[in-house]
Amino acid sequence: MGGRSRRRLALDALADRYGTRARPDGTRAALEWLDAHWAAATPDDALVFHNSDDGKSVDRLAVALHDRGAPCLFMLAEAPHVHRFDLFVAAWAPARAERAGDPTAAELRAAGLRVTLGPPGIHAWAPTSAPAFCEAGAALWLLDRATHLRV
Repeated sequence: MGGRSRRRLALDALADRYGTRARPDGTRAALEWLDAHWAAATPDDALVFHNSDDGKSVDRLAVALHDRGAPCLFMLAEAPHVHRFDLFVAAWAPARAERAGDPTAAELRAAGLRVTLGPPGIHAWAPTSAPAFCEAGAALWLLDRATHLRV
């Protein structure tokens, strides 16, 4: 495996599949993507910047891609005080709100994600920095389900 972590390997493989690249400057990449595509305030705690109590900074990796015409952002963040996976799928729809009992949102939640649907798009996240949600099969499934929710 060399010097690359499982997190980096998973994001690199996902990026390769979409003809893009994983960015090790994940905080800058996330800010750029959110500024360009997310037409709302960033959800609480999606971008923790401060160092841990012992001075460790947040290691954030990001991959921006397009799936079925929608701009998407995968992020993994890890530090002593942060362990987080985020997926944003931007698709502005002023009237979007979650429909009670939506089976697609329920599927994502059953997979361990917290899901918010709103006018700017879909935000799914989990309190883990493990790469499982970014590995090929899971990432493609997540994108399929999230892009289904945007319509």
